[in-house]
Amino acid sequence: MKSYYSINTPIITGTFIREEAHRFLCTVRVNSEEVECYIPCSSHLDHFIDLVGKRVLLIPNKQANSRTAYSVLAVKHNRHNILLNTSLANKAAYHYITYNKFKSYGKDCIISCEKSVHEYKSDILIEWQSTREVVEIKSVISINAKSLFPTVYSKRAIKQLENFLKFPDSIRIHYWLISLSPYIEEVSVNKAQSEYYELFYKCLARGMICKAYQCSLVGSKVKIVKELPIVL
Repeated sequence: MKSYYSINTPIITGTFIREEAHRFLCTVRVNSEEVECYIPCSSHLDHFIDLVGKRVLLIPNKQANSRTAYSVLAVKHNRHNILLNTSLANKAAYHYITYNKFKSYGKDCIISCEKSVHEYKSDILIEWQSTREVVEIKSVISINAKSLFPTVYSKRAIKQLENFLKFPDSIRIHYWLISLSPYIEEVSVNKAQSEYYELFYKCLARGMICKAYQCSLVGSKVKIVKELPIVL
């Protein structure tokens, strides 16, 4: 697949030391100096993967008023990169959708990012004259071939599903589980997260479509590589 999102900033390496109490911060050793870095992930990463002592990839923060100089991009695991910046799943999905626009959606549609619909801010919104399609992106991080989603309780994910049940029939919901790890070969919806699981199946009954994809970082390019089997 030729669609990809390109990272246009220098990528440097460091050694991960620890996650801080604040869920968006960590400490990384860069050129023998301990540096506070930003983690663009809404959950503590130690729920999914042990990063201590691992080689990580960093990119400079562009904002002039940023508290940290670098953001964590990915971790090296064996020979491959596991993405840790969950916002890149959205960017890769957007490029994948726009690349396949004519084949999958037709020419008479408008594709937007983070546009609100019924007081819900969509990750991606596809609009036709009388129909809209919300694409909700969820990132999956794991080193295991078979992965569960969600791994931990997420009030935000539950609230989103509750919102979907209130949408009119003219709005279609596509729910994409995107693996940020090249090691994941199958994704299952986690029955142990009972509240989420029940709402998820109510949304499926209302017509929500769920798919899983693998997203990879190769060099400076982030792209959706293939569709993965999903166990519902």
